[in-house]
Amino acid sequence: MSTSEVPDWSKVKPIYTPEMIAAGIPPPDKWKGLELARTIGSKGYTFDTLLEDARKQIGFEVWEGGPDLRLGPLSEFSEYVCREHVLSHGDDNPLYIDPEYGKKTRYGCMLTYPTFLHRVRYGMTHGVNNWGPYPTSTLVAGLSWEYYDVVRVGSRFRSSMKMKDTVEKKGATGRLALYLTDTSFWDQRDHLVAGGGGTYICVGKSGEEAKKAEEATKRGAGMSETMLYDRETQHYSEEEVKKVVETAKNEQRRGATPRYWEDVTVGEKLTPTVKGPFRIQEVTKGHGWEHGPAGLNFRPSMGARLTANPLTGYPYESGVVQHWDFNLCRIRGLPGPFDHGIQRMTLVAHLLSNWMGDDGFIRRTSSQVRKPCYYGDTQYYTGEVVNKYKDKVKGEVEGEVKEIEYGAVDIIIGTMNQVGENTLPSKATIYLPSRELGEVKLPVPIPTKQDWKLVTKRDVKDFFEEITTGETVFPPLPQFAGREEE
Repeated sequence: MSTSEVPDWSKVKPIYTPEMIAAGIPPPDKWKGLELARTIGSKGYTFDTLLEDARKQIGFEVWEGGPDLRLGPLSEFSEYVCREHVLSHGDDNPLYIDPEYGKKTRYGCMLTYPTFLHRVRYGMTHGVNNWGPYPTSTLVAGLSWEYYDVVRVGSRFRSSMKMKDTVEKKGATGRLALYLTDTSFWDQRDHLVAGGGGTYICVGKSGEEAKKAEEATKRGAGMSETMLYDRETQHYSEEEVKKVVETAKNEQRRGATPRYWEDVTVGEKLTPTVKGPFRIQEVTKGHGWEHGPAGLNFRPSMGARLTANPLTGYPYESGVVQHWDFNLCRIRGLPGPFDHGIQRMTLVAHLLSNWMGDDGFIRRTSSQVRKPCYYGDTQYYTGEVVNKYKDKVKGEVEGEVKEIEYGAVDIIIGTMNQVGENTLPSKATIYLPSRELGEVKLPVPIPTKQDWKLVTKRDVKDFFEEITTGETVFPPLPQFAGREEE
């Protein structure tokens, strides 16, 4: 296959199994991503046609096109998958890896990070980003999610992901196409466990750089001649190595000892966690499943975004392999292997769960990917309590409308790399056990259909305000796909 050839998308057939039907997954004629993929990559495809096709997806169910349902709208969280996910993030918290420990907790079983749901269908779409021979690079921009219950081992989820909006903005290098999507997860009892919104960016070039990038892309070299970022791989001094080691040694886990809401003070600092230096092992584990160079991404994938490797001439699945290949990462305009933005956002759960203990509950998270994490980089996660209040939540619980009061704290999270850049500014809301209010009552009430329509939802202007001010705009509640149609 030459670099100028395009896969024959007309031969791609979507998978629609009885299990998907039983779980309530919409039929293939409701999926837009795969259908549009068959037309992308044709001669003359431009940034304008990318925007045009992306907008055709608004309001429709988005299908990523992968053959592995664990990565799609029907997911089962086995003990193995949950344990491997957390261990691959450098966390050995027994609540997340030891079934016997979990049985002794209030949950009666092992849990996994609620942020793991980001990794299955992470609130964005790859629908129309880098199939064509146009000069673009694709990057995860951010997520804003709410959680209504813990994620228990053995849970099975159905999910929905819809394109909410597609807009164009002017960036430092040229045109930007921003995709906003809404995602929801229901468990096997048909209870909403989590929902949220994501933003994905296609970065284009302008002027002479656009011409260079377009010619390079046609040769299979992508943005290698017009880089988005450029920085040398970090070389650590003895003092820098010592800092990483000492931060890891000083990590503190609250565990089974309750952290009561009454004992928390505004301004309280969380004990940092450290991740890095970043190696290829972390990149290949970036999606949290047993991915590897010889695994899912080596065999031909239904709906994969196939591109010819400019060195070997062999097609590869571009979206993931470019993260870990020292040669192919430059096609995305980055100087070396880089992490998955979703992986970095998932890791805020390690910092938070260490601090809140087994009885705390992560209610909301919101993160923005500001800089890549390159091969050799180290990320220091820090946090500070900035607000403390009682949060009254009214909604449906087990078919009844209830109002429950929670002891809540808001936490600002910084993710600083070794050169002093905050690569992932984030915010979280934590519910803590209270001597006055009792344990955190789960599940958290879900807004009724009538109330839901009155809720202000995160939209494009919120995201732009975040970019302009540097502060995370926290939506009261996310819009999750499908509720208006139920």
